Parts: sequence; structure tokens; C-alpha cells
Amino acid sequence: MSKSVLISIRPEWCKLIIDGKKTVEVRKTRPKLETPFKCYIYCTYGMGLINRFDEVYPNMLLDRKVTKKNSYGNCCNGKVIGEFICDRIYQYSTAECIEGVDITTEEITRMSCLTHEELVRYENSEEPKDFCMYLMGLYCWHISDLVIYEKPKELSEFVRRCKAYGKDTGRCWDCSKSVGDEHDCGANGMLEMKWPPQSWCYVEELEGGMFE
Repeated sequence: MSKSVLISIRPEWCKLIIDGKKTVEVRKTRPKLETPFKCYIYCTYGMGLINRFDEVYPNMLLDRKVTKKNSYGNCCNGKVIGEFICDRIYQYSTAECIEGVDITTEEITRMSCLTHEELVRYENSEEPKDFCMYLMGLYCWHISDLVIYEKPKELSEFVRRCKAYGKDTGRCWDCSKSVGDEHDCGANGMLEMKWPPQSWCYVEELEGGMFE
């Protein structure tokens, strides 16, 4: 199996990625993976609808139940709409005291479609808790080899490793079972994806192609 990443992206940013205008995704964290690695794009719900990949309605508040009934035709929200290869991760900070950044403000605002003020607000907001590398500043995941699926994939087509797999202490974060109980993730420690990550999470690609 090869480890990949599933990343949650809002509809308006998905549209900019599809159009080729947004070429980096800015996050506070990065995976413990060497580049290049594969990223699957999960298009979120909330404010914004992507329909047939050619329109986006940024002010429409979506209801998950209504959207799942396909009331808006070929709605892509709540689905995995494509994939890209992250071939490089730039480090950037809006703070002048941070050393070692390798992308300029002009470059990052152009590539991310974010203003400098938006980057400042994001960098100074509460940092997320995740199993990842965290240093100072922001990580700019460069998008290359973008592929948008003709038919979006369901989240249930993906699997990830249970966080308690192979451990003999604590409670399983994924299936909420105590040590000694039979975990829902089974003997191989793999779980079907039921909920999208708040930011991103690791998924594992099965040999021979798509997730099974």
C-alpha cells in the first residue's frame, strides 16, 4: 500500500483549482511524507455549490440531506472530485522574524488567490491538532498534475488506517472501542471513510488501483 492524503477544500477554492488559477493550497501543517505524494480533493458543503464543474454559487447555504438527494443535479459537494500530485511544499510566514521561508509574498498571494491580510489572519488563528509536522509559519502545497474526475467519487470509496491499530493501550479514536474489544477496523486496521477531515488526513491506496 502507498500512503496518500485526502484534503478538504471549500467549493469556491475547488472552482479556482479546476480553472487553474489556484496552484497552491495553504495549510498550517504538512504530512510526514516526502514529496511528491498524491492528494485527493474532497469538496466540502457549507456556503457554496459546485454543479457540473462549470458553475459555483458561493452564497448558497447547502443542506447535507438535501444535497445527498441530488436535488441540484450533478452536485459535487460532499464528494471527492479529483486528485493532484503535491510535488513541492513551500514554507512561508507573514512574520518578519521567521527565517528559512522559500516563497515570496507576491508569489504566494498570486498562487493561492489569497490576500496578504487573509494570510496574516489564517497564520495567527488557532493552530490545528493533527498527526503531522508543524514548524513556524504556513505550508504551501504546490498543485501539479491535476485530474478532475468525470464522475466524483464517494467518501466511502476511501479507507484509512485506524489510529489505534497495533497499539495495546488507550481507546480507539476511530471506532471508539476500548482495548480488548474487537475493533470495527478489523484485523487489517483499515476503516472506510465516513467523515471528511477538517483539514486533511492520511489515506492508503491499495495495490492494483482504486480503493476497495
